[in-house]
Amino acid sequence: MRPVFLTGFMGTGKSTLGRALAARVDGLRFVDLDDAAEARLGCTASEAFAAGRSDAFRQAEAEALAQLCEAENVVVACGGGTPCYGDNMERMLAAGTVVLLTAERGRLLRRLTEAPGKRPLVDGLEGKALSDRVDELMRAREDAYSRAHAVFDATRLETVAEVEATAEAFIAEFLSNSINC
Repeated sequence: MRPVFLTGFMGTGKSTLGRALAARVDGLRFVDLDDAAEARLGCTASEAFAAGRSDAFRQAEAEALAQLCEAENVVVACGGGTPCYGDNMERMLAAGTVVLLTAERGRLLRRLTEAPGKRPLVDGLEGKALSDRVDELMRAREDAYSRAHAVFDATRLETVAEVEATAEAFIAEFLSNSINC
């Protein structure tokens, strides 16, 4: 099976859904692209951004992505900015299936405040400041995100039962013809 790339704004549930998919589908491996880039760079994304090394992080991310584009039986949770850097989106579109995850705005904003230190572009923001920053980033990323092969609602990932149901719906919609479930 060709790679499946989960893309979308930070907090849409790419890592949560990706892990759930890999746990349910025999032979499917999950890779969090942020983790792969951090391993290459030797520091976290937050540390890189805080040190003014966002370009170095994006380069490490692009290198890790290039390797994953050659992999099989992998679901990749891409960082929110991944499709906006260089030719990343073109690579993903050519290599596999790109699915844009979305989530209801209220739930998305709540998720962004629940993981302090993990999302350098919105870390420390709350209320209107967070909402305004989300709007700004979404506008900037809209063109790249709109190129995904498909869109999938990942709003319901709060409980174990919701994660299971969402993963099953994703499998039925995108993977059932490619795998033996």
